[in-house]
Amino acid sequence: MGLPERPFQPVKHIGGGILHLQYSSQRRLLAKQALYKMTEVIRWPGRDTLAVINERYNWSVYGSPQKHEGNPAFDLTAVPPEWWDGYADLMQHLHVDAEPWQEAECHKLIKDHGAAKFAGLDLFGVV
Repeated sequence: MGLPERPFQPVKHIGGGILHLQYSSQRRLLAKQALYKMTEVIRWPGRDTLAVINERYNWSVYGSPQKHEGNPAFDLTAVPPEWWDGYADLMQHLHVDAEPWQEAECHKLIKDHGAAKFAGLDLFGVV
């Protein structure tokens, strides 16, 4: 939370790991980043400027302009099929195209706090 971006250091696959599915659904990615921004404004009013909050979360959507020319797909690639081995029983629970709960929460925050509270945030068209 609020830590500066750190260089990526890959972890070697040695009998275990985790798949972070952040980029498996653009709709969920946008809703999640918008909700993070809105939550910061509510939890810590005035701690950071809107520009700082936008910069903090925009890189996940637009990429880091300093390093990747604004292209969020800079390091994305298909997951090798063997990485899914052993997860067949869990795949029934993976619904990457389902409506993200974060969208409803963003709408609720607009209703509860008013749109003016979040004016100046790039909310990626979620609300």
